[in-house]
Amino acid sequence: GIGGAAVMTAVSRAQIRTEAAGLGVFGAASVLAAMPGLLPAVRFLLSGGEPAEVRERAIFVQVYWRLRHHMDPVAIRFEQWCYAGVLLAVCLVLGVWLLSGWRLRVLSGCGVLRESLQRLLWVLTVSLAAAAGGVVVGWHELPVEHMGGWQWRGSLLRFYPFRFFDGLLPCVTAMMLVMTTVSFLRGGQRGVDVFGGGSQSFVGGAGRWLKGAACLAVLFSWPWGLALCSRPASPAGYTTAGWRDWQAACLWLHQNTERESLVLTPRESFAFKWFSERAEYVSYKDCPQDPAGIVEWDRRLWAVHQWSAASLRDGRYDDADLARLRELTECDYVLIRGQEPFAAVPVWTGEYWKIYRVNRLN
Repeated sequence: GIGGAAVMTAVSRAQIRTEAAGLGVFGAASVLAAMPGLLPAVRFLLSGGEPAEVRERAIFVQVYWRLRHHMDPVAIRFEQWCYAGVLLAVCLVLGVWLLSGWRLRVLSGCGVLRESLQRLLWVLTVSLAAAAGGVVVGWHELPVEHMGGWQWRGSLLRFYPFRFFDGLLPCVTAMMLVMTTVSFLRGGQRGVDVFGGGSQSFVGGAGRWLKGAACLAVLFSWPWGLALCSRPASPAGYTTAGWRDWQAACLWLHQNTERESLVLTPRESFAFKWFSERAEYVSYKDCPQDPAGIVEWDRRLWAVHQWSAASLRDGRYDDADLARLRELTECDYVLIRGQEPFAAVPVWTGEYWKIYRVNRLN
């Protein structure tokens, strides 16, 4: 994004030749610094040893099902479009206002220049272009399997074209609001070019402090209050007591099972491997990235679902059902909510969760 902004700046000034060397040095340094992430990414892209049907199934599962809310533009909700539109409009309005040269008043010792703001907006423009490209590539009205070229479209969407813009937009908006607040605090007369120097006037006395206190109160209390009100005390799907009980179940497994034990956990499993240091047969949150891993992850989810549906035909999970689960998954334990209809006696019982040992039938 920064490289694209530098290129745009050079093109807009018709200085692409004079700045080519600097851009080349910057690009080489960026690639070198990014090597720890680039090398595994390149190896992943060049691997391609799986059959075509495996790669296509992996693309479908990852892009159009598991991570659809991140990658498929059709899955972006209307309120999210509105939120991004409002923030983008705020950035554009404030950017034009600040770059006009009659409002920005910089605190003594700070070096905020017109060029810095322009380059920041260019970086935002690059991220917006990437997001727009993702919309063009991925937009569809028909079901995915009926969309022409969904395979190559999904391959491109796997690069998260919306993530850059999604993360940068609120950051730039916050910076612009701070610059505008500085301008408001410093006051000044219209027509003064604050980027190139010139006279600066201050709002003196108690009025300036009152204005500053009001601005700081709004800037800090509004987002801080929203964060405090919206921050959950426990992960999604857990009550506070249920979350404590989940950690207790994980601790029991950590202290009372072999390190190589394999555990079947529920779909809402959260940080299980962190607390228990034991392996999960399949975790809905931990979707692999390689095609073979994605397909196997999807197969395991369906295998557990089909086992559960077949086992519950008689209304409960009996010993034969657990033995079938063992043959199917090689799991040693099942960690499940306490209200599930298991006939076996749990090896650990909490307020919300229970742990069952899975044995083979002789």
